[in-house]
Amino acid sequence: MEAVADAVGGGRVGMRISPSHAIHDVVENSAEDVGHTYLDLVRRIVPFDIAYLSILHSEPKGELVQALRREFNGPMIINSGFSRMTSHEEAKDYIADGIAHAVAVGRPFIANPDLAHRWQEKQPVLNDFDPRSSYGTTAAGYIDYPSLTQVNA
Repeated sequence: MEAVADAVGGGRVGMRISPSHAIHDVVENSAEDVGHTYLDLVRRIVPFDIAYLSILHSEPKGELVQALRREFNGPMIINSGFSRMTSHEEAKDYIADGIAHAVAVGRPFIANPDLAHRWQEKQPVLNDFDPRSSYGTTAAGYIDYPSLTQVNA
């Protein structure tokens, strides 16, 4: 963090963390260790005055994420994880409740390129995200989901 912030300025750097998120054979199953580790990490990055902290966690309103939010005290992006997609109502609640400044909704946005419009217009029709098309060698799965106007045509 120090090298990157020195090179481009802390305000142009963001960090994403995923406490307790088992991925690629990394398993963090001790809540006490996870809490100490991530609180220490956040305390150490605060002096760099980075642009944002993004946290992927299944319980954005839970004590760990809120402790991290209090320590960071800067712009925070929340993502509730891979097990289920964050709904429009949840996203609005996270922001209204001061849980986050923004909510990351990557998979719903990929599957619905007009997601903001759909949510604004309270449209219930959402394309399902197909994880089999992620990280492929072609554009399929990234630019071929239909927009609302195509679905209703």
